[in-house]
Formats: sequence, C-alpha cells, structure tokens
Amino acid sequence: MFATVLSAGPIQTSNWTGGLSNLWTIGSNWDNGVPQNSLGNNFSAIIGSTANNPVLLNGSLTVTNLTLVWVPHSLTIQSGSTLTVDGGTLSNNGTIAGAVTLAGAAIAELAGGSVVTGLLTNSSTGQINGHPGSTISGLVNPAGGNVNLLAMKISNGTLTNDGTITAAGTITVLGSAVLNGSGAFNLNGATLFGG
Repeated sequence: MFATVLSAGPIQTSNWTGGLSNLWTIGSNWDNGVPQNSLGNNFSAIIGSTANNPVLLNGSLTVTNLTLVWVPHSLTIQSGSTLTVDGGTLSNNGTIAGAVTLAGAAIAELAGGSVVTGLLTNSSTGQINGHPGSTISGLVNPAGGNVNLLAMKISNGTLTNDGTITAAGTITVLGSAVLNGSGAFNLNGATLFGG
C-alpha cells in the first residue's frame, strides 16, 4: 500500500483589475486569473483598484491571503456566500460587506478606517486584530480563538465569544451590540462607550 502525499504549491498572486465587470469569478477581472485555492494551488487576492469593486455573488471561495489596499476599496459578499482565508492573512484597509471566515492559523488585521459589515468568523487557532478606528458588526470567536480590539468600533452586531477577547483603549458601541458565549472578555483598562 502506498500513501500519496499532497503538498501545497507556492502562493500565486492575483490582483483585481475590474477590467470587465464587478464579478469575482470572471478571470479577466484579475491579472492572474480568479484567485481560488484548489489542489496544489494557493492564491493571494489583492484588491487595489476601485474599478468595479468586486462582488462574490454565490458560492464559497477560499484564498490563502486577502488584501484590500486602502479605504475606497471594497468587497461585497452576497448573502449565502462565504469567502474563507485559510492559513494566511486577511489585511483589510477597506470595506468588506458580507461573511468572511478564517481557517487554520489565519490572522485578520483590520486597519484604522476599515469596516467589516458582515459576520467575521475566527478559527480556533486564528487571531483577529482590530486596530484603532476600525469597525466590525458581527463576530464569532470559537474556543481557542483570540481577538484583540484596540480602540475600535462595534456597530449594531453580535459578538459570540467562546475564546478570548482582549480590549484596550476606547471601544465605541454604535447602536446596540450583544455579547454572547462563555469565553473571556478582558477589558485591560479599556473603556466601553455608547456612540
């Protein structure tokens, strides 16, 4: 009996151009084809053009890394669709509207001014870092997951925490926010402020 070992290939990068339309799944909207991890192929998707900001209409896609370069850049993930960042980094400097899931030891860096208006789901070995001025509206943090909220905003959402959330600085709650789960919520001198 022989065992077959499958290994991941090098990470390929594909940059959004939006040359044809706003659909993520159209190859000519990217400079290196549609970024979608598959057997032996791992992709980094970079959204650095505001031409036809991308929309994921239906289905689920997985990439190793996802970068939104700066604030005017946006990504819309329609209801019922999910984008997964598996083992790499989600670097958000723009706006993500829709569900994003971290898998493996993925890390999410939410820069100042960035917004995630959908559900952001951490993995049990992942980490989410919300930097000053960033905004989230929904979060799931499973047991083993870590979230650092640094002087950021929570907007009309639910935070389900069975892992560890550590807050620092002033955390502004816009509208209402609900905290669920049995995980640790460490304030570390943070101030909660209703905005």
